[in-house]
Amino acid sequence: MKQKIRRIAQTGGRAFTLIEVIIVLSVMMVLVGLASLSVVSFGKGSDVEGGRAAATQAIREAQSNSFANLGDVSWGVHFDSNKVVLYSFSNGGYNPSDPANHTIILPEEITFNADFGGSANAIFNKGKTTLVNGGILEVVSPNRTIQININSEGMID
Repeated sequence: MKQKIRRIAQTGGRAFTLIEVIIVLSVMMVLVGLASLSVVSFGKGSDVEGGRAAATQAIREAQSNSFANLGDVSWGVHFDSNKVVLYSFSNGGYNPSDPANHTIILPEEITFNADFGGSANAIFNKGKTTLVNGGILEVVSPNRTIQININSEGMID
């Protein structure tokens, strides 16, 4: 053991100092922190994509139901702050307490801003694939906003 200590002392002390070890560890911690931020922001972006997918799925289903004349009524999609509701347009319009509504709830940080002719409802004409009013739907998260344009022909941009 004494010989080892003498050899290190004679060779100029080629061992790492405490300062060097602390610097290397702090650089590694910074890199790990940056990597974890990337993973978290990637997850938030996928929430917005999930919101877009839920919205387009509901719009396509309402369009299909209206075209098929399912239930002999028009079909619509109501966009609330963080949920999408597919409903049949019977008895005058959207009824939030109708048990036949199909609701998709999104994470709280994802919200919708919808404007379909001054309404939050995309309503399809009975027996057709066209909308009563085209409109704009925004899917909003703290990091990103996606805008979806739906024209009166029912086409999604």
